[in-house]
Amino acid sequence: MPAGEPGSLAPERRRALEEIDPFWCPTWPITWQRAHVVARQWWLECDGRVDWAALPVETDFEGEALGRWVRAQRAGWAGLDQEQQDLLTAIGIAEDQEPAVARAAAAAKPEVSRANALVSHPAR
Repeated sequence: MPAGEPGSLAPERRRALEEIDPFWCPTWPITWQRAHVVARQWWLECDGRVDWAALPVETDFEGEALGRWVRAQRAGWAGLDQEQQDLLTAIGIAEDQEPAVARAAAAAKPEVSRANALVSHPAR
């Protein structure tokens, strides 16, 4: 809530909370925040050595569908807030480059109509 509105925090209280955790009141859903905490815990337990791209989609951890969540974050990277991207990058999760590569390849591939295909490869 903006300062001065009923229920808003005093500026000194807000600063104190932000010193503890700059993301104590995120603009994204709390379910995303919870899943990120679980992913961070996985990362910590693996001593920071996680190949997120190879994490099986069916991986569950601490009651969270971690594999599915990680895949969704990587695929939907462009739709995330910059702060979310920063949080993910800090634990080694990055944008999935495969869809971008596939889109670029499809865009570079010339379209061939059925008529053109028949002209260049007539039936024998």
